[in-house]
Amino acid sequence: MLADLLRLRAGAPSVLSPPMTRALAFATVAAALLFAAPVAFGDAAPPSESKGGPPWKNTQILPKDMPKDQLKTIMKGMAKAIGQDCDFCHDMPNADKDTDHKKAAREMMRMTAEINSKFLASSKSQVMCGTCHRGKEKPEVLGKK
Repeated sequence: MLADLLRLRAGAPSVLSPPMTRALAFATVAAALLFAAPVAFGDAAPPSESKGGPPWKNTQILPKDMPKDQLKTIMKGMAKAIGQDCDFCHDMPNADKDTDHKKAAREMMRMTAEINSKFLASSKSQVMCGTCHRGKEKPEVLGKK
């Protein structure tokens, strides 16, 4: 589901810089698919009429009108995929405030959307946060001890 939402936003500026060649991007995707299983976010709950719902103030990648239950499911899935809690990215109690971790998360969301649309569009597999992070804040570098 997250991959579908991000694909809609794939028109956002690319985070793959010109020096990062297509071959490097393909190798990265291939390594991630071979050595890591994607984290499943599960099915999102149906739209909710609960308090504190859309429109969200500072969503820049995910839709501003996304139902609260769906947004929380995605956010919790991303936090789990990097082995962190909500306050890793969010400066509580002002959750709308931009932080460096939030900015990095947005770049990663754009990157996974780009990889999925360019290299996995015809595949049932999708690259997600957990594909590389596997429950850790920083992905392990393969072959490095």
